[in-house]
Amino acid sequence: VFKRSDVDYITVEGLASQLNETKVSLYDILGKNIFNETLNNNINTQTISTAGLQPGIYIIQLHSGKNILKKKLIIH
Repeated sequence: VFKRSDVDYITVEGLASQLNETKVSLYDILGKNIFNETLNNNINTQTISTAGLQPGIYIIQLHSGKNILKKKLIIH
């Protein structure tokens, strides 16, 4: 999971290695849920739009089966 500063989306890679569907949640730095989405694991690399989000620090969480990944993202 990463966000390049020159694009308006978050890139999620490696989904094809997961057997279960992947649920994505994005939170602001205060813990408020910004959005939830379920990604299709048939496509290895997917993007999530950040258009309309205020610049700041966000936490993204990916949950697939027993696997959970949390990562801090900075959106400019």
